[in-house]
Amino acid sequence: EPYIVRSDMLEALLDFARREKRGLAVVQGDMGSGKSHLLAAAVCSLALGFQGGDVPVICPLFVGASAGSRDTRILLKTLAEALVEALPRHPNQVSGGTAPQRKIEDDLLLLKEQVQALLDEFEGMGRKTVIVLDAVSELFDLYNPTVLQWLPLLLAKSVLIMTLNSQDEVEVIEQHVRVRLMLQAGRLDPERKVSFLTYLVTKHNTAVETELARQKQEMRDKAMRELQRLQEERLQRRLHREKLRGKSKKKEGRTKGIKGDMFSSDT
Repeated sequence: EPYIVRSDMLEALLDFARREKRGLAVVQGDMGSGKSHLLAAAVCSLALGFQGGDVPVICPLFVGASAGSRDTRILLKTLAEALVEALPRHPNQVSGGTAPQRKIEDDLLLLKEQVQALLDEFEGMGRKTVIVLDAVSELFDLYNPTVLQWLPLLLAKSVLIMTLNSQDEVEVIEQHVRVRLMLQAGRLDPERKVSFLTYLVTKHNTAVETELARQKQEMRDKAMRELQRLQEERLQRRLHREKLRGKSKKKEGRTKGIKGDMFSSDT
């Protein structure tokens, strides 16, 4: 990796996530100071497991990393999808398990209720939930008075780690919730910043190429399914026509037989 995370900050985040059952940790620093990389390293470390082997439910959300992710509603919808994906799988001999089917809500208010219900469900299982939310500063509606009202419901049942750019943004967040841990990310020196940004661009391009390949494959699969459907419809229409012709020929044969019998009786 071109940029090595400061071990003291990483250990502070990991200790917070492991020790606390709920609460907010904030990493604040200027753009390019390595906040995203720090959170990525924290997610990887947490995924290796807690002491005793208990792995929490980890939901990393990177605002601005995909289309629409700067919108609060879509962000919560992505969180709901991640939580559903983390639910226990139904046994399956072929794939080893299938994810439970849950309808993800579209309305913001219903999404808040759904996320809260999912967090309650994990708490009932005895599983800790850690939500990692990067680049909150990029939310389009960050300064909307009501946009962050979903934060308290997350913190009631989970550990939340987020990054912010400025002290003003920290103050906006603190209007809704209490920050339990505050870390300051210092600026990178120019050489390390160039290396880090190069790494991010390369990683982003790879992600974009992967997403495009996935979308192209989905389009191919959809086109193939549509072709199969049309072929099936054409086959059914042809069979229906042949069936109608068969009935018509039988009817015509019966008519000719009746006429033949009439002529025979006349002679």
